[in-house]
Amino acid sequence: MRPCGGFSPDMMNYANSTDVYKIWADMIAFDRSTKPQGEHFFCPFAGRRDGKPFALSHEEFAAKYAAQMRMMERIPDALADAMGNQMYVAVFPTEEEMNAFYDDAVRCV
Repeated sequence: MRPCGGFSPDMMNYANSTDVYKIWADMIAFDRSTKPQGEHFFCPFAGRRDGKPFALSHEEFAAKYAAQMRMMERIPDALADAMGNQMYVAVFPTEEEMNAFYDDAVRCV
């Protein structure tokens, strides 16, 4: 069995303060996880397309959420049609903060 693709394992790690590959290896080796349970967060993914008139520029958005940002990368052209050209993954302690992140990520002028 293969792990899920894309950024999903990273997002699971960030959302649960864990290491899903360590858990998988523990299950194979010991039939149980030896990883203690970590702190839980909301972990959103936001993708943006080039050429859209976003209310916050990439630089403004990145600066506003710098403390919460865990990944910020350009998406390869082969995947950009499905995911956007620029991606952001962040962590937040509350759903309200996550929703504000989404609002800022996609709001256009």
